[in-house]
Amino acid sequence: MLGGLHSLDLSCCEEITDVSTLGGVHTLDLSGCDGITDVSMLRGVHTLVLRCCDGIRDVSMLGGIHTVVLSACNADISKLGVVPTLDLSLCQGIRDISMLGKVHTLDLSGCDGVTDVSMLGGVQTLTLRNCNSITDVSMLGEVHTLDLSGCTAIRAVSMLGRVHKWI
Repeated sequence: MLGGLHSLDLSCCEEITDVSTLGGVHTLDLSGCDGITDVSMLRGVHTLVLRCCDGIRDVSMLGGIHTVVLSACNADISKLGVVPTLDLSLCQGIRDISMLGKVHTLDLSGCDGVTDVSMLGGVQTLTLRNCNSITDVSMLGEVHTLDLSGCTAIRAVSMLGRVHKWI
């Protein structure tokens, strides 16, 4: 049993398929572990990194995890609106982000499928770097820290005067 283990990095261990006993690890990096398809038993993890995990589709059970990194994944994110810190950068299949308005820290860098960010005004730290399909950011005036670098299609920023910190 690995319950006492604080941090475990198994990135690029492509032969791993069963991670059901790792739910007690505080910080778990499974990036590039393409053999993993089921992460439902990892609800006790604090920080879970699943970058480039192509086999994982269902992440609905991860709503109780503090930090979830799903960069370059194609999972269904519809149940992740309660995760405090969520990294969905380079997730090309994402279109609907309406359920993410209560996430505290959200990274959608390079998500070209995202066009409407109007419901993200409640996010505290929002990274939209290189999101070239976004044209209107007028509803993001309440965001505390905002990164719009490389967003070439944005037309106006006049309503963003209340943003505390620009990156």
